Amino acid sequence: MPLKAATEQDASFLFELFEAQKTAELGLENVDSHFKNSIITMQWNSKNQSYLHSFPNLNTFVIWYEEQAVGSCMIDYTSQEIHIIDILISSNFRNLGIGTLLFKQLQLEAQQQKIPLRLQVAIGNPAQRLYERLEFKTYQSDQVYVSMEWMPSSFQSTLSS
Repeated sequence: MPLKAATEQDASFLFELFEAQKTAELGLENVDSHFKNSIITMQWNSKNQSYLHSFPNLNTFVIWYEEQAVGSCMIDYTSQEIHIIDILISSNFRNLGIGTLLFKQLQLEAQQQKIPLRLQVAIGNPAQRLYERLEFKTYQSDQVYVSMEWMPSSFQSTLSS
Protein backbone atom coordinates (compact mmCIF):
# COMPACT_ATOMS: atom_id res chain seq x y z
CA MET A 1 0.00 0.00 0.00
CA PRO A 2 1.91 3.02 -1.15
CA LEU A 3 1.76 6.04 1.10
CA LYS A 4 3.43 9.01 -0.52
CA ALA A 5 4.27 12.21 1.31
CA ALA A 6 1.85 14.91 0.20
CA THR A 7 3.32 17.79 -1.79
CA GLU A 8 1.96 21.12 -3.03
CA GLN A 9 0.78 19.29 -6.16
CA ASP A 10 -1.57 17.22 -3.97
CA ALA A 11 -3.29 20.23 -2.37
CA SER A 12 -6.31 20.26 -4.69
CA PHE A 13 -6.82 16.49 -4.36
CA LEU A 14 -6.65 16.70 -0.56
CA PHE A 15 -9.12 19.59 -0.46
CA GLU A 16 -11.55 17.88 -2.88
CA LEU A 17 -11.42 14.69 -0.80
CA PHE A 18 -12.15 16.68 2.37
CA GLU A 19 -14.91 18.63 0.60
CA ALA A 20 -16.67 15.48 -0.56
CA GLN A 21 -16.53 13.94 2.91
CA LYS A 22 -17.71 17.09 4.71
CA THR A 23 -20.47 17.77 2.18
CA ALA A 24 -21.93 14.32 2.85
CA GLU A 25 -21.28 14.44 6.61
CA LEU A 26 -22.95 17.83 7.04
CA GLY A 27 -25.74 17.22 4.51
CA LEU A 28 -24.69 20.13 2.30
CA GLU A 29 -25.47 18.52 -1.07
CA ASN A 30 -28.44 20.82 -1.79
CA VAL A 31 -27.09 23.99 -0.19
CA ASP A 32 -26.13 27.16 -2.08
CA SER A 33 -22.65 26.52 -3.49
CA HIS A 34 -21.19 29.81 -2.24
CA PHE A 35 -22.41 29.10 1.30
CA LYS A 36 -21.21 25.47 1.09
CA ASN A 37 -17.77 26.53 -0.16
CA SER A 38 -17.46 29.05 2.69
CA ILE A 39 -18.33 26.42 5.31
CA ILE A 40 -16.01 23.77 3.81
CA THR A 41 -13.10 26.19 3.39
CA MET A 42 -13.49 27.44 6.96
CA GLN A 43 -13.51 23.85 8.28
CA TRP A 44 -10.50 22.91 6.11
CA ASN A 45 -8.44 25.85 7.35
CA SER A 46 -9.47 25.31 10.97
CA LYS A 47 -8.62 21.58 10.84
CA ASN A 48 -5.21 22.17 9.28
CA GLN A 49 -4.25 24.96 11.69
CA SER A 50 -5.41 22.94 14.69
CA TYR A 51 -3.51 19.82 13.60
CA LEU A 52 -0.30 21.70 12.86
CA HIS A 53 -0.47 23.40 16.25
CA SER A 54 -1.33 20.23 18.19
CA PHE A 55 0.95 17.77 16.39
CA PRO A 56 4.43 19.17 15.71
CA ASN A 57 5.61 15.97 13.99
CA LEU A 58 2.61 15.76 11.66
CA ASN A 59 3.11 14.14 8.27
CA THR A 60 0.45 14.19 5.56
CA PHE A 61 0.34 11.36 3.06
CA VAL A 62 -1.66 10.52 -0.03
CA ILE A 63 -2.93 6.93 -0.11
CA TRP A 64 -2.44 5.26 -3.48
CA TYR A 65 -4.26 2.18 -4.75
CA GLU A 66 -3.73 0.69 -8.20
CA GLU A 67 -1.77 3.80 -9.28
CA GLN A 68 -4.58 6.17 -8.27
CA ALA A 69 -4.79 8.64 -5.39
CA VAL A 70 -7.68 7.38 -3.25
CA GLY A 71 -7.25 8.94 0.18
CA SER A 72 -5.24 10.84 2.72
CA CYS A 73 -3.65 10.01 6.03
CA MET A 74 -2.18 12.35 8.64
CA ILE A 75 0.24 10.78 11.11
CA ASP A 76 2.16 12.23 14.04
CA TYR A 77 5.39 10.28 14.51
CA THR A 78 7.23 10.50 17.83
CA SER A 79 9.74 8.27 19.58
CA GLN A 80 6.93 7.11 21.93
CA GLU A 81 4.14 6.37 19.43
CA ILE A 82 2.75 6.48 15.94
CA HIS A 83 -0.45 8.51 16.23
CA ILE A 84 -2.92 8.38 13.35
CA ILE A 85 -4.54 11.80 13.39
CA ASP A 86 -6.81 11.61 10.38
CA ILE A 87 -7.57 9.10 7.66
CA LEU A 88 -9.92 9.56 4.76
CA ILE A 89 -10.56 7.22 1.86
CA SER A 90 -12.69 8.34 -1.08
CA SER A 91 -16.19 6.88 -0.88
CA ASN A 92 -15.62 5.21 -4.29
CA PHE A 93 -12.78 3.16 -2.81
CA ARG A 94 -14.17 2.11 0.55
CA ASN A 95 -14.75 -1.54 1.43
CA LEU A 96 -11.96 -2.73 -0.87
CA GLY A 97 -9.53 -3.60 1.92
CA ILE A 98 -7.49 -0.41 1.50
CA GLY A 99 -7.91 0.58 5.15
CA THR A 100 -6.90 -2.88 6.32
CA LEU A 101 -3.77 -2.82 4.14
CA LEU A 102 -2.87 0.65 5.37
CA PHE A 103 -3.27 -0.28 9.02
CA LYS A 104 -1.24 -3.46 8.63
CA GLN A 105 1.54 -1.39 7.06
CA LEU A 106 1.42 1.01 10.02
CA GLN A 107 1.34 -1.93 12.46
CA LEU A 108 4.52 -3.23 10.84
CA GLU A 109 6.16 0.18 11.36
CA ALA A 110 5.07 0.19 15.01
CA GLN A 111 6.32 -3.38 15.44
CA GLN A 112 9.72 -2.49 14.00
CA GLN A 113 10.00 0.57 16.26
CA LYS A 114 8.50 -1.25 19.27
CA ILE A 115 6.02 1.56 19.94
CA PRO A 116 2.21 1.67 20.07
CA LEU A 117 0.02 2.72 17.17
CA ARG A 118 -2.73 5.04 18.44
CA LEU A 119 -5.82 6.79 17.13
CA GLN A 120 -9.11 8.37 18.15
CA VAL A 121 -12.43 7.53 16.57
CA ALA A 122 -15.79 9.20 17.00
CA ILE A 123 -18.28 7.09 18.91
CA GLY A 124 -20.57 5.42 16.39
CA ASN A 125 -18.09 5.63 13.50
CA PRO A 126 -18.27 2.32 11.60
CA ALA A 127 -14.46 2.36 11.23
CA GLN A 128 -14.22 1.36 14.89
CA ARG A 129 -15.16 -2.20 13.88
CA LEU A 130 -12.13 -2.31 11.55
CA TYR A 131 -9.86 -1.12 14.36
CA GLU A 132 -11.22 -3.74 16.73
CA ARG A 133 -10.78 -6.45 14.10
CA LEU A 134 -7.14 -5.34 13.80
CA GLU A 135 -6.76 -5.76 17.58
CA PHE A 136 -6.83 -2.11 18.61
CA LYS A 137 -7.94 -1.82 22.24
CA THR A 138 -9.73 1.06 23.92
CA TYR A 139 -7.61 2.83 26.51
CA GLN A 140 -9.71 5.95 27.06
CA SER A 141 -13.08 7.36 26.06
CA ASP A 142 -15.37 10.29 26.61
CA GLN A 143 -18.80 11.24 25.30
CA VAL A 144 -17.47 11.97 21.80
CA TYR A 145 -14.34 9.89 21.12
CA VAL A 146 -12.81 6.53 21.84
CA SER A 147 -8.99 6.45 22.08
CA MET A 148 -7.57 3.17 20.85
CA GLU A 149 -4.13 1.63 20.58
CA TRP A 150 -2.46 -1.36 19.05
CA MET A 151 0.56 -2.73 20.87
CA PRO A 152 3.41 -4.40 18.94
CA SER A 153 3.15 -7.67 20.88
CA SER A 154 -0.11 -8.47 19.05
CA PHE A 155 1.34 -8.02 15.56
CA GLN A 156 1.59 -11.68 14.55
CA SER A 157 -2.04 -12.49 15.24
CA THR A 158 -3.17 -9.34 13.39
CA LEU A 159 -1.31 -10.34 10.24
CA SER A 160 -2.96 -13.74 10.11
CA SER A 161 -6.55 -12.45 10.41
